[in-house]
Order: sequence, then structure tokens, then C-alpha cells
Amino acid sequence: SADGTKLSARIMYGDWDLGFRIFDAATHELIRDCHVDDTPWTGLFSSNSRYIWSTFYYGGSLVKIDVETCEVVQRLGIGSWTWGLAFDSKMRYLYVGENCPGNDIGSLVVVDTVTASVVARIPLNGEPGQSIVLDPYEQFVYVLTKNLGTETLYKIRTSDYAVEATLAL
Repeated sequence: SADGTKLSARIMYGDWDLGFRIFDAATHELIRDCHVDDTPWTGLFSSNSRYIWSTFYYGGSLVKIDVETCEVVQRLGIGSWTWGLAFDSKMRYLYVGENCPGNDIGSLVVVDTVTASVVARIPLNGEPGQSIVLDPYEQFVYVLTKNLGTETLYKIRTSDYAVEATLAL
């Protein structure tokens, strides 16, 4: 978590019973189990450490889960399947990988977590996986698409969300 007090891990409690297990960062003691009613895939703590922002893979949503109550307090439809997440350094803008199943395409969606609104959608010729990283100066976000045989690394400017360059891998 941003304040350094908590750790979380995605967990499968059973068939279609998924959620996050929250631990004390200092002692590693279990704080709570957060079962959720969908398919959480990736999760990151919010800037105030009170919430986990999570992608609900099959639901195509980005959700905000209250760490104390384990309730979904906000849901934002992103499109199709959502997977990878990365925050900017101020933890305001969240970069979300959105996949279009069966089409081998997707997009990088930029969400303002203060207003809970989509501020940009960058189309990609491939499904973005979990590899979404900002450079140390936050001038670029790098996204790796995961299509077998056509993997591509995208370099996207954060100033205007235009694709600066691509590298076929």
C-alpha cells in the first residue's frame, strides 16, 4: 500500500470464488479476506491505502474495493476483458489494459481515479497483458501486447497519449 502498512495478494478461495487477501506489511499477519462477486485479476492500492483498484477480467470493469468492508464502492465499465494496471507516481492516473477477446486487439485505457472517468483510450494492435510500466520521468508509458507470435512493445507519450514508437518482439 502507499502508506506501507498493508500488502495484498489475489487469491482463489475456490471455483469462481476469488478476491484479495490483505496482510499487515510489518508482521505479515492476515488482516482480512475480501471475497468479491466477479473475477478480480490485478489489484493496486489507492493513494490513501483505503481502497484496492482492481480489474474484473471477464466483466470488463475497473472497480474500487473498500479494504475495510471488502465492498465494491465504485465500478467503471472499461470495455471487454481488463487485465494489467499501472499507476502514475502521484497515483491519480491509472493505466488499464483492455482486451478484445477473439479479435487479438485491445487498448490502453487511462483513468482519472479522482473523477472516476476515462481520459484516454489508445488502440493497440494486440491484447495488452500485465506489462504496463511508466518511465522514471513519466514521459512515456510502455505496454507489451501478449499475442503469441506478434508481441509488440508500445512506447506511448503521456502528454498526449500518442504512440511514439513500437518494437516487434
